[in-house]
Amino acid sequence: MDIGVADRISSVATYVIFAVMFLVIAAAVVLIIAAIKKNIDAQAPKTLNGKTIRAKVIYKRIIERLDPNAAYDRTHTYAPTRFYYVSFEGENTEMMELSVKSEVYNQLAEGDTGILTYQGTTFVDYIPSQW
Repeated sequence: MDIGVADRISSVATYVIFAVMFLVIAAAVVLIIAAIKKNIDAQAPKTLNGKTIRAKVIYKRIIERLDPNAAYDRTHTYAPTRFYYVSFEGENTEMMELSVKSEVYNQLAEGDTGILTYQGTTFVDYIPSQW
């Protein structure tokens, strides 16, 4: 093999290695940027634009379930997981039961009237009437 041919092959191999390394680094940068963007989007507050109606609190209930995967106390009993539900009656006598956080559950009383905002089966907000 001629010395000039060997130099050309070596030169081409160097360019190929450089190109591959460049592509690997560029792909890594793109993946890192995509992961950061996904994380930022996941942490952004989600706004729900729901339906708003006048509604009355009809019924409240709590469901307790024992979760064997949850941490247990010194007596080796499982702490129950609580799910809070409130039933509302809309202005067109439409009845719906929505899952709410414990803070919302504790602020509402049966018979309260106000403005309910929900999206599908997801509770968004409830503003009690002042009258």
